[in-house]
Amino acid sequence: MPHIPVLNAAQAADWDARARTAHAIPSRVLMEAAGRATADVLAREYPGPLVDGVLVVAGHGNNGGDGWVVARALAAVGVPVFAAEIDKERSPAGAR
Repeated sequence: MPHIPVLNAAQAADWDARARTAHAIPSRVLMEAAGRATADVLAREYPGPLVDGVLVVAGHGNNGGDGWVVARALAAVGVPVFAAEIDKERSPAGAR
C-alpha cells in the first residue's frame, strides 16, 4: 500500500500553494478534487449510514468551499444532504 502523508494545516497550505504556483493549478480545481475525493471515500466506506443522509457544516473559507463540493457530490449520487454554514461572506474560491 502506498504511503499517504497526513498533513497539518500549515503543511496542507504549503502543498496547495506549491500546486498553485509551481504547477499553475487553480484553487478552485484543488477544491473540486478534494471535495469529490472526500465524497467518494464517504460513499464507498459508509454506504449504509449515508442512506439516512449527511449533515455538511461549512465555514466561510476555502475549507468551507470543499464542504460544499462534498455536499454537491453526495447529493448527485442520491444521498440526502443537509447543509449549514457560518453566516459570513465566503472566500472567492469558496463562493457558489
